[in-house]
Amino acid sequence: KAPGHQVNAMSEIRYDIIITGKLLDGTSQAQAIARVAQLFKTSQQQAASLVDGKPHRIKKAVPEDAARKFTTGRPW
Repeated sequence: KAPGHQVNAMSEIRYDIIITGKLLDGTSQAQAIARVAQLFKTSQQQAASLVDGKPHRIKKAVPEDAARKFTTGRPW
């Protein structure tokens, strides 16, 4: 089984959603915090804790359609 996804009893693949916590080139810390807060409908303080340079699992065992909403390349 590859990291980041799981298979349940019904053989439906489930995915963990993990953000790197790193900034994209050209994105300031303040921009990233604001975008994360908006995306996850959370406080600036909580968003700042997700943009600390460390990976964080933000969703666990979600179906593929839900996982696709969090694809790589989102403009954080």
